[in-house]
Amino acid sequence: MEAATVLSGLTGLADTVRYRAANALAVPFADAGFDVAWSQHVAMTIADRPARHAKIRRVLQPGGCFVVYDVVAGSGEAPHFPVSWSTSQDTGFLLSPDNMRQLLEQQGFRVQEWTNRTKNGVAWVRQQRARASRSGADGKLGRNRVEGRIGLQQALLPHA
Repeated sequence: MEAATVLSGLTGLADTVRYRAANALAVPFADAGFDVAWSQHVAMTIADRPARHAKIRRVLQPGGCFVVYDVVAGSGEAPHFPVSWSTSQDTGFLLSPDNMRQLLEQQGFRVQEWTNRTKNGVAWVRQQRARASRSGADGKLGRNRVEGRIGLQQALLPHA
């Protein structure tokens, strides 16, 4: 959060943005206390997605928005492990983009934007490989992206 605070200061947004961190399954915030909740590369570490989504929805104000940029299952082949969030399939909880969307909608989120960003992630990995002349940012994560074993999903989900 320190980096986010510094960056918001550099962009002139320090007076308009606040950052908070909490356990996604035990959110210690009041109902309807936030106008935006952001999740980036988190969901694949949480097995109980319905509970997570319910907590996020609870703390969002009506008209607030849940913004998601997360790793999703790709081609159906299991990822190569270990990766940055998990040592094995037993502790990594990837969903397909369709399953992810279905769970979000079941919790009452309305999908305003649903964009697959996998091609952007693959392009980034290839760029890093070309620069470093090695296997990518953390090896297996880059390999999984290039081989289509994982993808990247971006979503904008207003609270109805």
